[in-house]
Amino acid sequence: MIKNVIFDCDSTLTNAEGIDLLADMNDVWEEVSELTRSAMERSSLTVDIFEKRLELVNPSLEQVQDLGDLYIANLSHDVREVIKLLREAGRNIFILTGGLQPAVNYLARYLGIGYKNVYSVELYFNQAGEYTGFDKSSPLVKGHGKAKIAKEITEMYGKSVLIGDGKNDSEAASELELFIGYGGAVRRQNVLEDSEIYIECNSFAPLIPLLMDEEELKPYRKGEYREVIERGLNLLSDSVVRK
Repeated sequence: MIKNVIFDCDSTLTNAEGIDLLADMNDVWEEVSELTRSAMERSSLTVDIFEKRLELVNPSLEQVQDLGDLYIANLSHDVREVIKLLREAGRNIFILTGGLQPAVNYLARYLGIGYKNVYSVELYFNQAGEYTGFDKSSPLVKGHGKAKIAKEITEMYGKSVLIGDGKNDSEAASELELFIGYGGAVRRQNVLEDSEIYIECNSFAPLIPLLMDEEELKPYRKGEYREVIERGLNLLSDSVVRK
């Protein structure tokens, strides 16, 4: 049984792409969004790309904290119910993202995910709340960083699945029991091609029948999860690509 369910954050748990929203706040959206697209579609993230985006955006601490609210306002459908059910069914829930720590932690708290299960990029600010830098040693700002951390999670806790939208997510497939591509926010053709399973709808509900078998679902079919389970089963045939 898959024990660990690992979620990407931006354009997966939430429809928002955090760095692009911050760029829009500071009138550098066009330049930053092109760098983001390049990192997610054509190549893996690098320290240089990560640094260049943040230098362009130059976010304040207040802006990054506000981003947490935007994450929540733009949650993908059924996220809270699916995470709650998976947790009750004994799965360990993780967030693994190149997103910015203050905002990601805020979202994690809202979803009931402990900080020890959240992997994101630490930012540095001075006492005035002005951006001064980020943790350049983090694997998450380097190529194949997610694969490295996914391997560590698997070695510590058992078989893992990762759900994500970007190339840096699909690159981790070799370290996982299963990679599920998510196109509910942004559809990336190369990630679809890399995915054994690909969700095309903006809902997490199909993850329930994908990650829990019928026997495991029985105790939950008549309770508070009845509707989201049925929705997941219906979407499974219409909005999930299997190879």
